Amino acid sequence: MNKQCIKPFLRWAGGKNWLIKELVNYIPSSINAYHEPFLGGGSVFFHLQPRNHSYLSDKNKELINAFVQVRDNVEEVISILKTYSNTKADYYKIRSRVYPNTISRAAQFIYLNRTSF
Repeated sequence: MNKQCIKPFLRWAGGKNWLIKELVNYIPSSINAYHEPFLGGGSVFFHLQPRNHSYLSDKNKELINAFVQVRDNVEEVISILKTYSNTKADYYKIRSRVYPNTISRAAQFIYLNRTSF
């Protein structure tokens, strides 16, 4: 089976994307369940695309919220992201806001992860 290459949508310090081609040599070809205790950008998960049960976790609650919202409400997250501009003023304005709902917080988290000033 030829899997489509799925890239992580987040950048993450300590990410394994650079190591994935070597790392897969040490992962069994068949697994019953995939457990990822340090999700980060999810590069191993996206590369493996496990078909069985997957348990993704991380201590960072906003990171987990971003993954949940992309899974469950991707169109709404994208819609919010499209309203953001990649300017220094917008970056600091978006960074300083406290968003009340999970979808807006996910969009903020992704935006801040992908841009910086």
